[in-house]
Amino acid sequence: MHNIETSKSGKTYKYVQKLGSGTYGTTWMAIDQDTGEKITIKVFSRPGKLDQEKIEDITEDWEIEVGALKKVLPQCSPSAVCIKDYWFGKDGAKIAMDFIRGESLNKQIIGGIRLAARRNDHTLLKNLIDGIQVIHNKGIVHQDIKGDNIMFDFDYPQGLYRYIDFGLSCIQKAKKIKKVRDNWPCGSIGTRYTAPHEIATVKNGVTLDWNTLEAHDYWSIGVVLLRWYTFDGSRYYYSSIIDKYAKTQKAADKLANESNAYSIFPYYYKFPQMLICNEVGKIKEPSVRAIVGLLLEKNPKKRWENFKTVKYILDPTAELCDKGKKGEWIPIKASIEKLRL
Repeated sequence: MHNIETSKSGKTYKYVQKLGSGTYGTTWMAIDQDTGEKITIKVFSRPGKLDQEKIEDITEDWEIEVGALKKVLPQCSPSAVCIKDYWFGKDGAKIAMDFIRGESLNKQIIGGIRLAARRNDHTLLKNLIDGIQVIHNKGIVHQDIKGDNIMFDFDYPQGLYRYIDFGLSCIQKAKKIKKVRDNWPCGSIGTRYTAPHEIATVKNGVTLDWNTLEAHDYWSIGVVLLRWYTFDGSRYYYSSIIDKYAKTQKAADKLANESNAYSIFPYYYKFPQMLICNEVGKIKEPSVRAIVGLLLEKNPKKRWENFKTVKYILDPTAELCDKGKKGEWIPIKASIEKLRL
């Protein structure tokens, strides 16, 4: 890695600190030599010798993220990182983005913030719902929403959770998307332990409509929120869920071995609906419990419709009357009003 690099646009950046690495490359904190501003540079690369296939994959990853960021966030938005520059360097394709001084949601959940504090903090819920509306309204689905791709930004007065890493996102070009061979509905499945059943199990040749892809993001948000409000930090978290739910050893064995090798969290899409309901039932606040339950609806069409209800619950201008609602809001009206504050 060169310490100082000039992009195609003529801007010069000084690499200061490596922030992390993943499947698609590494991220660095750098300084814009013209303004002195801190930025993040994502370098797209793959381990090992780069053959033509890997080069093409890297280029595709880079083009997807550049395209998504240019379309959804041409100007910096509180909801997600924004693009500042992009170019091909000697050591890979690169994107310069605004720098977030913060920490990942996974770091906060796993050993960072105790469950007792998380149960009463609804900032994450509101930020994720607001942010995904901004992204979806621009014709983008993220497709890889998880704790590692949500950053808490310390530089906002009240703190703010922001979406990052649009490398697996999809730009809407049609109302229906078809899976062809190894290509998932929009290039990649994302991460299995936050993917819904209809995405994780989609077969070759199946066509999914755009609403189903948006519903993918809603499910992933539901999984993230379920962890936030229920995960107690124990390494035996998942096995204890199985033990409490499974009535027989056969049922326990069936649910076992579903955990991801890189995460202590399970594949939630493989949970029976009753087990999902049991976990959602652990959430203390009734309005929050209702929202997470709506997002974790297994039927994608119903889940997509449910998101309208989620927006209604969080909208401070929406009347919480009995009109046409058959009294469904009466038991949790006080909780909804509290959540809206």
